[in-house]
Amino acid sequence: MQRKYEQAEPILRQQVAANRVIRGDEHPGTLESLETLSWVLAAQNKLTESKQLLQETLDACRRKRGVQHLSTITVANSLAILLLHAGEYAAAEELARQNFTAAKEVLGPEHGGTTSTLELCFTAMYEQRKFAESYAMGSENMGTLFSHPKTSDAAAVENHFLGLMTWNDDSLDMAERFALDS
Repeated sequence: MQRKYEQAEPILRQQVAANRVIRGDEHPGTLESLETLSWVLAAQNKLTESKQLLQETLDACRRKRGVQHLSTITVANSLAILLLHAGEYAAAEELARQNFTAAKEVLGPEHGGTTSTLELCFTAMYEQRKFAESYAMGSENMGTLFSHPKTSDAAAVENHFLGLMTWNDDSLDMAERFALDS
């Protein structure tokens, strides 16, 4: 598969412009083309513009569909991923936490999208070395973790938490307590 982002970018920009004129700024087709363009820009390391387009898309989804809509949750996850890649861990964590709450309510705690959102929270907290907070959030949402096939293995979940705790020597006691409690 060839990745011809430089060639795709002007075509997608034309598509976005046409969609804005023909369909309007908040039409689902316009929002989809904005999201696609943002990922093409991100692939070229044009993170600032990519982030602006995803934020615009998220704002429109929130206005048009509300916070608790599958499209809004999907775009919010996309923006959280982009923020992680840009090294904006606090912003990614805040967005992922908000989105996790919406995903649990809309999709249910067992849905893969909910689990993915929880994993975004963990990743953002890990990058900020918020090990205890990550552990607490994981403990509170153990049912979500165990309900998804990707994380349903008890040993895998325990290893995740032990890994988080032992990464930081200050958290070793907590990791030992967790291992003893398991």
